[in-house]
Amino acid sequence: MCTGKCQPSYYDRFTRNSSSQMTDMRRFYKRLAAIILVAMVIGVLLVAKYLHLRQPDESPLHSTDATGSKLFQKSDQRCARNLTQTMSDLPRRIDQWRNSKEQICKDLSKAFDAIFILQSETSPLQLNENMQEKMSEWLQGDKTSMADALNQTIILTTNRVTGQSNIFNALRAKRPAKHLTPNLTNGVVAQMEKRQASMPVATDDIQACDFCQNRYKTNTAEDQVGSMSNRHSYLVTNVFKLASWHSMVVLKDHDPFHWSVDAFGDALELSLAWFNSVHERDADFRFPVLYWDLLPKAGASIVHPHLHPIISRFGYHGNLGKWVENAVRYDGPRVDSFCNGCEKLGAYFGSLVKIHEALGLLLKHGAESPAWGLPSITPIRDNEVLVMAEELNSSFIKLLFSVIQAYRARGLYAFSMAVVFPDMDPDNDVTPPIFARIVSRGNYQELRSDVTSLELFAASNVNIDPYAIQARIKRCLRGSCS
Repeated sequence: MCTGKCQPSYYDRFTRNSSSQMTDMRRFYKRLAAIILVAMVIGVLLVAKYLHLRQPDESPLHSTDATGSKLFQKSDQRCARNLTQTMSDLPRRIDQWRNSKEQICKDLSKAFDAIFILQSETSPLQLNENMQEKMSEWLQGDKTSMADALNQTIILTTNRVTGQSNIFNALRAKRPAKHLTPNLTNGVVAQMEKRQASMPVATDDIQACDFCQNRYKTNTAEDQVGSMSNRHSYLVTNVFKLASWHSMVVLKDHDPFHWSVDAFGDALELSLAWFNSVHERDADFRFPVLYWDLLPKAGASIVHPHLHPIISRFGYHGNLGKWVENAVRYDGPRVDSFCNGCEKLGAYFGSLVKIHEALGLLLKHGAESPAWGLPSITPIRDNEVLVMAEELNSSFIKLLFSVIQAYRARGLYAFSMAVVFPDMDPDNDVTPPIFARIVSRGNYQELRSDVTSLELFAASNVNIDPYAIQARIKRCLRGSCS
């Protein structure tokens, strides 16, 4: 037994060292387990984000209805109560914005009035007994429509920035119209009603089509850029030019009625590739626009789907040039507190997004790189929708294609479209976003033209409610167009 300063025995030293080592080991494994757990969580989050990015078209639809938009809910609850989501109630909605004591309502009113002029009036109608019977027949006996007919509301909306005006009367959309008969069109109308895979007017034309069965390789011309193609489309130059750089992007499938979103996306991407090639050859050419008229009803010379990319050095063409010039100069009031990304579109287009959202007239698709769709309250023709994004992306393609699907679901296969791409000058930081204006061109069964002297010389007369257009596009985005 040790009575002084004792040295620990070998056994004591071994036990103490072993205990210390065990404690260190436990700490080490606890830390390792924590690191592994954190790594697993990060891995799961990265995989989830990857899967989300791999499926951009499945991103949730955001549309401004009573359940989807905070801004619409605030404007509806505070600024405009007991109103329907219809164009006919638009004057009352704006009046309530103007007369409200709520600051958000005043801000919305200022933003709206900075861009739009809204005027409305009523016109009483007196009908004799014979005309009452005719009117009732035209309106299919609907008593509400009959009451509206006796005291009609006419709404004139003008966009101060673009100069575009429209006269709206909901009753005019119910006017009777004469249609072509199947005998006059060799069965084409009957075939369209049955929604067959291809129309006779299309299939009969394939054998003579210069764009089909590789005949385009000998029956078309090329420009200095040369041949370009991708999976669903190819490029040729236009031999009847509107500009020095004017080509055509042609879908490989002749059928003008049933092409897919992939084919549509390929056509837009090939157009952008051609714009880039021209700009690389000559940097002065920097203002790209894409035009498309589908079917002769819309002015197309042939039924085979083909788009017209044009790039200019003098600015964007005509009215589109005015749109862009006035839009980039716009400095009116904005409602930025709810923008959620639309500030990247610039002051004018960003304000349009917020105004339409507050009206309950906005479609938004995509989360990471969204696109916005605005059913127009100053349309140039039927069913006009303005679609925009910061750049060409899958959300823009999907939303624009869904507009076309909504047309198709109503038998409106003919349409006209213009897509403005951003200025390609990298030093110009004041440039529009990519935006498309698209309109349907009517049912080609109708003998009546979709353009009258009013449209040619004064203002548009579109009587289709933009809220109804929005509802159809929403259904198409969700995969249920019919």
